[in-house]
Amino acid sequence: MKRPVCVDNINAKRHIEDSFKSFMSKYFSRGPGVVKGYIMEDVVLVYCEDFLTTLEKNLAKDEIGQCYVQIIRKKISDEYGDFLVDMIETSVGRDVKTFYLDCNVANNSLCCVFMLNEATEVC
Repeated sequence: MKRPVCVDNINAKRHIEDSFKSFMSKYFSRGPGVVKGYIMEDVVLVYCEDFLTTLEKNLAKDEIGQCYVQIIRKKISDEYGDFLVDMIETSVGRDVKTFYLDCNVANNSLCCVFMLNEATEVC
């Protein structure tokens, strides 16, 4: 069995969190209030709270508005998915096999899961 690549968890987590905040600030004119990154073997998880812009918060006051916000966020994640994947690959030094992004507009939270090709070992 191949030994996992050793990743400096603290620096990789910090890089992921800072890069995600920068990405959100650049493309949405504001970053999320909270960003937490987690690295577990072959999974990288990024969780954000308070990520909606003022416009999106106002739009999301009813169910139809929430659907519109989710559609817009999905389109953006499709457009900038390669950028997010590159950000994770740079942080952990492993290739990303696939990723999933889900936002819960009602509670203003966002979760991205990146599946890596190979496991990492925290050191």
